[in-house]
This record gives sequence, C-alpha cells and structure tokens, in this order.
Amino acid sequence: AFSGRVVRYGASGSTGTLTSKMPTTDSRDDVGHATHVANIAAGNKVSGADYHGIATGADLILISSDFQQTSVLKQAKAIKTYAEANDQPWVLNMSFGAVIGPHDGSTDYDRGMSDLCGEGGLMVAAMGNEGGTKIHARREIASDDTPVYLKVKPVSRYNSNNYIYSSIWGEATDGQEHFNVQFVVYAMSKRYEPTAAQLSSAGVYVWQGIDTNNQRQYYTIQGSLEGLASAVGASSLSSCSFFFEITGKAGTAFHA
Repeated sequence: AFSGRVVRYGASGSTGTLTSKMPTTDSRDDVGHATHVANIAAGNKVSGADYHGIATGADLILISSDFQQTSVLKQAKAIKTYAEANDQPWVLNMSFGAVIGPHDGSTDYDRGMSDLCGEGGLMVAAMGNEGGTKIHARREIASDDTPVYLKVKPVSRYNSNNYIYSSIWGEATDGQEHFNVQFVVYAMSKRYEPTAAQLSSAGVYVWQGIDTNNQRQYYTIQGSLEGLASAVGASSLSSCSFFFEITGKAGTAFHA
C-alpha cells in the first residue's frame, strides 16, 4: 500500500534524525496499529482489496517512536524540516494521545508542538483511545471538613508490577494552592500514609506545586504500587487499596 512512496524513516528519538533505510522490525507496533492507521490516511489500492486510503499522492515518512515527549518533539520537527526543505506541505498524524496533564495546551510539550504548526503544516492527534476506560474524574469539594477520595487502580495490560502514573490538576489559574493531596494505602482495615522515606525506598516519585505555565496547582505520583505496598508493611499487594485523599475549601474543583 505504500510501495515507492516512503521517502524517509524515523530512526532516532534522541536526535530526530531521518534515514532512507527501512527498519527490519518494530517491537512497539505489536498489533499492526501504525500500519492500519497509515493505510487509512494514505494507502494505495492494492490487488484483492476494494478499499484504499485518502491521500494516495502523498510522500510518506514513517516514524517509530518511544512516545517520550522529547522524542516526539524532535521527530515532529524532523518531518517539518524535511517537508519545508523540499517545498512541500506536511501533515503529522499521531494515532496516540496522552492522559496526563491539564489538557489546556499550556505544557512545554504542547507549546512546542503548537509552535511547529503554521501555514503549510498541521498535526492530528488521537482523542478517545481510552474512551472506554474510567481514566478521568472531575470533582468539587463539597465542604471544608469532608475529604474527597479517588481510588487508584492501575491498568493491567503490560503492567505486571502495577505501575501507575497519575496526576491531579486544580481548575484555578491564580497561582495559589487550594487543596492538599495525601496518597493513602488501606490494607487489612489499616490506613497508611507513606512517608517520604517509604516512597523513596519503593521507587515512587511525587511532584507537586504550581505549574509555571498555567498557574494551576498540581500533584503527580509515579511508580510501582507493588513496591509501595511492601514499603508500608502490607502483607501483599492484593490486600491493599490505594486512594488520593483531597482536602480543601468547599467549592474547590480539580481534575484527576
């Protein structure tokens, strides 16, 4: 479907370097998703098939990525640079999205990607890949004395050690802290509030404060719940439940 139309391949996430050499394998595309989406966008009609893509006259640059923000930025810039050097318009399709962050276009990554777009160049990103998953919540604190609890349950696919990467963002953009977040472990009817030392020993990292780009309060936690259960002295991971406990003034709204 792409015969004779692939002008470059993406070879490096660290430099964004393009190459004319086709990769032999791509371990990250374990279900053929990238091929499927590229075919909808620009695949030729082939013998034995009644359907074909839309932009059948487009040159193609196929990029394998580790999806790290730094990698995607460099690889996106490489596409733009190649197209402009050859006096061509360009469209970058990313059939992947992200669920972490405020989704208001304010992060360094969002701004960097937007800065690449303009006359003759645009990007298309996925929305809704996780539509069937309870992955987002918005809550408003009902009263000063009543905490809000959000249960954290890691996705199971490719996640044998129950790794999480979860974030909370305030709606207020005044550069002030409006709520307090405590990550809580419940095990065998006991409540544990992991200390900084326990988090560190479990390889669990926490970042919190005010984002300098959008002036929103945030709290992010990343690491293995398996390690955290062990660090607080729980008998097993299966005996544990994990929660965000959010307290603050009534009316304070946030997303998770």
